[in-house]
Amino acid sequence: MYRAGLESILGLRRRGDTFIVDPCIPSSWPEYRISWRFLQSCYEITVSNPSRRCRGVGKATLDGTPVDARAIPLVNDAATHDVQIVLGDQPRR
Repeated sequence: MYRAGLESILGLRRRGDTFIVDPCIPSSWPEYRISWRFLQSCYEITVSNPSRRCRGVGKATLDGTPVDARAIPLVNDAATHDVQIVLGDQPRR
């Protein structure tokens, strides 16, 4: 159940040496946070929902630097990393 909640609702999934946060949440949720440990590193993930969306990642940053929301890098450096996800219109490719 824990894994199903993380993957299906909160949208956290690991993909090799990257991960993705692609939630499917109630539009009434303004924000949520996840503390996730990857080996010796810790990822503090904040998902903001200013437009009251159910889905769709508008932008993502890792330690203040924009990253591809579909492939956020994972590193095992024993540090704490700040991940900010903002739900909204997906960027055009």
